[in-house]
Amino acid sequence: MIQEEQAVCFEPMYVDGPMPWLEKLLVLFLLAMAVLLVVRWVRFGKILHRLGKSAGGTEDESLMQKELWAACDERAISLRHFAVFTFLVSLLVCMSSVIDGLYGLWAVRSPSSAYVAHDVSYALSGFSAGVAVCIALYGSAMAMQYLLKRLKPKSATTASVPSP
Repeated sequence: MIQEEQAVCFEPMYVDGPMPWLEKLLVLFLLAMAVLLVVRWVRFGKILHRLGKSAGGTEDESLMQKELWAACDERAISLRHFAVFTFLVSLLVCMSSVIDGLYGLWAVRSPSSAYVAHDVSYALSGFSAGVAVCIALYGSAMAMQYLLKRLKPKSATTASVPSP
């Protein structure tokens, strides 16, 4: 029970101020990764469409088809690498923001939980957005590799791999 002489203290859980520059850079990076994902899917579809059109029997066309299949596979693998890179960048920005917030808490004589909550909220929102983009990139890479595995004819495989 609250006694009559005790006052209820209200401490807001936010601090007004601009978004830190590192989080702004992260948002721009995540937008660039989203645009890259769309561009990769469009190019992947164009290559698959070109492969569907060329059902050639000549040696030059089969060599071109092998190169196109290899290009599709490289695009799918590069999306996986971009997913890992996006996760690491998001984690780096999150840790930097949390460390800045904890350092500010250490440096201030009278610590405020609102200050820490503000920094941690920016850090976690940026990290969660980064993980969402990372999941989209990695899922797209897996979907591309699945499509390649299903659509790739046996004749398009490289001759350097021995068959069992």
